[in-house]
Amino acid sequence: MRKLYELTGERLQGCPPLVKQLPLNEAFSFATQAFGIGGKLLSLKAVAKWDELTSGQFESFEDMEKVFGTVFPKPSNLRRWKDDKLFGMQRLMGVNPDVIHLCTKIPSKLPVNNEMLKPFLEMSLEDALTKNRIFIIDYEIMDGLPIKSGFTMTSPIALFYQQNDGTLKPIAIQLFQKPGVDNPVFLPSDPEYTWVLAKMWFNVADDQLSTNPGKIKAWRLDVDGTLPNDIKERGLDGSSCLPDFYYRDDAMEIYNAILKYVQKYINLYYASDKEVLNDEELQQWRKEMVAPVDEQGLGMLVYLEKMTNLLRKNQYEEYAFPPNFDNLTGIPPKTKDKLKEENLNATSSTKSNNVRHTLVITDTLSTDNTHALGNFEVQYITDVKALKILDEFKADLAKIAQVNKEKNNKDRKIEKYWALNPKRVPNSIAI
Repeated sequence: MRKLYELTGERLQGCPPLVKQLPLNEAFSFATQAFGIGGKLLSLKAVAKWDELTSGQFESFEDMEKVFGTVFPKPSNLRRWKDDKLFGMQRLMGVNPDVIHLCTKIPSKLPVNNEMLKPFLEMSLEDALTKNRIFIIDYEIMDGLPIKSGFTMTSPIALFYQQNDGTLKPIAIQLFQKPGVDNPVFLPSDPEYTWVLAKMWFNVADDQLSTNPGKIKAWRLDVDGTLPNDIKERGLDGSSCLPDFYYRDDAMEIYNAILKYVQKYINLYYASDKEVLNDEELQQWRKEMVAPVDEQGLGMLVYLEKMTNLLRKNQYEEYAFPPNFDNLTGIPPKTKDKLKEENLNATSSTKSNNVRHTLVITDTLSTDNTHALGNFEVQYITDVKALKILDEFKADLAKIAQVNKEKNNKDRKIEKYWALNPKRVPNSIAI
């Protein structure tokens, strides 16, 4: 396998080493290439109104909606993307449910006080902080990133409040890190479209979080790569904390099932620490994980007993309707002046960018291209005892899938969350 996956001497700054040649069984199949992004574009060009839908600028939100229903399926947030309740839920079950933290103290760089936030709270700010009802997302990591000419990247800070009914709602958004007269704190009481535009610019940063070159944060596998530790580190492990945090609850069930499977499998072949230490391949793998990047390693702090991390992104639902997660152009608002719908449309990217790029790409990437978790594409396991452990794992996943279905049918009245139903979780990424 080392010969098959031979590494090249080529280096990309901040990245692990590259493989000289991708093995044939790892490459995209002909079907994937033919009917993927390029194939979808070719098929869509035959649609009668294709040129009309992809030329020029959108004139209104209604104009944007014309794309859906005939060419693309309607996303669930098509008519509610301006709603604060949805904006709060996106932090818990959207594309980045792993960035929100419990807030126990307001940072000095966010100049808010009890008087400002009082209209949006059911108690004083001090009580809300004490009772663990305030949450924060701070995109300081985005500050100072190099960007293309003509574009602006925000580095926002946002506060959220968990209401008495459990609903999470935004209560303050500052679009850049340094407070100032040209960087106000936007509030839900601001003029409607001014507040909406602030949320749109926040989502621009949220959208770009996973692709910021040169700003990779300090990432620890034993914390960030282990779900229970990650949840605890962010202060989100309390039973009364964010009752609608479906990502956390569903992911923990799958995490525990995977952990149980891995522990049983390891115990089958490694009865003692000595056997682990004497396994040449296992020790070589660990060496590659902890070795510095300049030595062809991944530079991680690795704890072998905690190697599981699970995340599935619900891309099409979030990215499909342009205003929800748009690639905005122009300058973010610097004042709280009243805006109109046309002001928002003026910042939206072109029809071509939204339809041909965002919609087609996210629609394609949201398609399931691999088998569901536990049903491996290639079956390498032949040991009868190991096959029994695998069957037990599949049975555990089936139970979790049934429970997930029941939750969505009975308990989850506001939102349905299917992304972490084991029947829809792939064995690996397919993009």
